[in-house]
Amino acid sequence: DAGKLISAVQFDAKVHNCTISGNTVSGYGMGFRLELGSRNNSITGNTVSNCLVGGVRLNSSRSNIINGNNFINTPSGTSAQTGTLADATRTILIADSEDTIISDNVFQFVSSPTDGIAISGGSDDISISNNKFIGANASIFLSSGKRMKIENNTFKELNTPYAIKIEGTCTHYNKIKNNDIDNTGDGIQVYTGSECNYIYQNSFSASVVYPIF
Repeated sequence: DAGKLISAVQFDAKVHNCTISGNTVSGYGMGFRLELGSRNNSITGNTVSNCLVGGVRLNSSRSNIINGNNFINTPSGTSAQTGTLADATRTILIADSEDTIISDNVFQFVSSPTDGIAISGGSDDISISNNKFIGANASIFLSSGKRMKIENNTFKELNTPYAIKIEGTCTHYNKIKNNDIDNTGDGIQVYTGSECNYIYQNSFSASVVYPIF
């Protein structure tokens, strides 16, 4: 259903050096979409709430910045589906988009379990830092990419299978450092052929205190 991808702002095919800032978006299928070679753009200081599929989607668009945005109950769809692109519910989805900076964003009150930030399709050299996941069923999922940095993020009162997951034979040489993880599920999962990742100086705690027998 292409209607799910109707966006508040869409950059299509090689739109460069633009800023999307200070906007309030609610109820769309998607907040902001950058498509097909759009580069050197900034998405900063926006509030996105109750969007069905997601908040920001980059597709084949490199060297963009997503900074200081507030995502509330986005996506609002009932599940993180894996079928068509229009059904892939993620708060921020980066597909085949290198050199992206994702920093200082806040994810709140995501009611349905989903990936708050999902990286796929050979998106190398991504920086994910200083983001806050607060009471949200949202996490970080890396399925394809190299030399990514996940640093100084805060996960509080999560109820997800994982806070951070790395998976895939093309997901190597990534650094996960100085994250504060409070989750009822796993803190960090590494799966299926991912190699040469560095996981260090993170803090882990569980929202649920398990009994000692």
